[in-house]
Amino acid sequence: MSQYIRARAELTAEAEGSLLAAGLGAIADALGVAVSCLLAIIATGREAEPYRPSLEPVLLAARPRAGTGGRPVSPIGIPQGMAADLRRRALALMVASTLQEAGYRVSAALLQNGVALRAYRGDQLLTVAVRGANQLEMDMAGFQDFQCFQELDRLVTMLERRGLRLAQRQAVVHGRRRGGDLVACLGRLPAESWRQPAEVLAAGLDALRSQLGHVDRKEVARWLALRRQSARERS
Repeated sequence: MSQYIRARAELTAEAEGSLLAAGLGAIADALGVAVSCLLAIIATGREAEPYRPSLEPVLLAARPRAGTGGRPVSPIGIPQGMAADLRRRALALMVASTLQEAGYRVSAALLQNGVALRAYRGDQLLTVAVRGANQLEMDMAGFQDFQCFQELDRLVTMLERRGLRLAQRQAVVHGRRRGGDLVACLGRLPAESWRQPAEVLAAGLDALRSQLGHVDRKEVARWLALRRQSARERS
């Protein structure tokens, strides 16, 4: 028995350390900026782009997408679509790292409207798509009886411990050993699309790199100050 899940992915206060451990620094290095700047962009990208529930995976073109330099912009001066793209990458990075810790072999691919993950453990398969600014979809295949429910509970607990909460969760038990629509759809991606998550998630950032010169440094500093204040209040 297998199931499909869709949820809203929310980063909590514990997420920063987990993102750093998962490899956010590699994306920062690729962009030539401080990790603190990326964290600020990720925070402002949470409502940047509406979710469009399209299951059709289209590979991201090598050249920057048209219109990415236009309005509206996030509060720190980055076009909101780019802020949402970076947030998707951060969410995918954390999910990929969690799946690896759970014993899966994980690969990733960029989609036109998101990031895809494919994770194998023996005959079991999990596919994940992160779309919009914070929508996460997961499809499961190869699970017997009630294994899928037990495994989902285990993974949700691991994600929450790392600072990623799945809210407004909806599940459909499709009962297909081969998986549901998301498994089938991502299965149509060319084999060469799938690479190591860290490599994929640090690629295709030329458009964002060109915009980083417009970042409002004062807003970044203000966001960091608010984060420190919030951490003091929680302690």
